[in-house]
Parts: sequence; structure tokens; C-alpha cells
Amino acid sequence: MKYVVLTLVAALAMTSVSMAALTITVSDPVDLADPLDQLEAYTVNVKGANVFLNVAIDGLVHQMNADFGMLNPSLWTDSLGMFGGAAANPYDTQFLLPSTQAVIAVPFAVPTESNDATNPGGLAAGAFGGVNKYGMGMFNVGAGEWGSASINMETGVDLMQIVLRKGDLVGVTLRGAGDGGQGPLSFSVQVGGVIPEPGTIMLLLTGALCLLGLRRR
Repeated sequence: MKYVVLTLVAALAMTSVSMAALTITVSDPVDLADPLDQLEAYTVNVKGANVFLNVAIDGLVHQMNADFGMLNPSLWTDSLGMFGGAAANPYDTQFLLPSTQAVIAVPFAVPTESNDATNPGGLAAGAFGGVNKYGMGMFNVGAGEWGSASINMETGVDLMQIVLRKGDLVGVTLRGAGDGGQGPLSFSVQVGGVIPEPGTIMLLLTGALCLLGLRRR
């Protein structure tokens, strides 16, 4: 299995503070069994932090929500199950932790989810219990501190599932609260898009070298 692994060293604001290596690992995409074959899911594994100040996804992700006059954010693995829609979890962008394990500190982290109800996967209406809104939208957790003692910083944890339309690319930024007296650490990764196979990359390089040779002549 192929993995995209980025180990980023976060530069802190104060030069006297040490630097810490944080690792984000993004899994291969998993095709979802939607009628139009348009959706795929990625798992984001994080190592080196278990308390976060915010999470931001730059781009549209697939959302599944229960909507009874107001949007009910589906942030955690048990959020949709509260409305009888646990079967919708594979199609939802969410944290891979139950709400019972997440600790929200004061000031409270503010979640933001949106959903345009466009249903790009052509999912059957009413197929997931109380989940009745399928579409693309934003997923962010703003100012405030949250985390979980169940996250082992040394071994890492599958922190998030991100569901995209095939071919879409989003940027994901998580800001860790730091540890051992360190300041906040920001780390980012791109998720999605088309990653060429090694053979394709070699062909492109060969073509580029040929073009360079022609230009020199």
C-alpha cells in the first residue's frame, strides 16, 4: 500500500523554544460504494500531538448531516449514530474518535460545518436513518482547545477521515497545542488529487529530457 508521509518541523515564534517533529500520514484513497462512483475516503494519521487548538480544511469535503431545521455537526464517529445514521459514517468527513473521548477545554472549540445538499455521490435519500442531508461543504474547528488522552503521541492515531469527490484536492492544517512547555505547532498536508504512478513519472521525466535535448540542438 502506498502512503504519503510528510514529517514537518514546525518553526516556533520564539527562537529560544525547541522545535518538534510532527508526522502526518495520509492513506491511499478508498473507493466508496456510491451509485455514481464519485466519492473516495482518506484516513489522516497524526503522530506527535494529542491536544489541538484548531483544525482547518481548505476546500470542500463531503458531509453527511441530520438536519431538522438546523445543521447538526457530525464531527465524531458517534455523531450520526445519535440520529440513527451510523451507516452514513463511511461517507462523512469526521474525526475518528467518539465524542465521549474528546475533551473540550475552555474557551470551547467552535466547530463549523456546512452542507450544500448537492449529493454528488447520488446516495439514496433516506437510506441512512435520520441523516437526510448529503453534500459538499466546509469542515473546521476554530479557536479553542480540544484533544483526547486516548491519543498516543508516540505511536500516532488515525485522527480524521476526509471524504472527497474523486480528483479533488484539499489542504488540511492542524495546530497542536504543544507539549513539555513548547508553544503551538502548526502542520499541514495536502489530501486528494491524482498522484501519478512511478511509471508515469518516468515517462514524464524522459519526455522532459528529450525536449531539453531538442532545445540544445
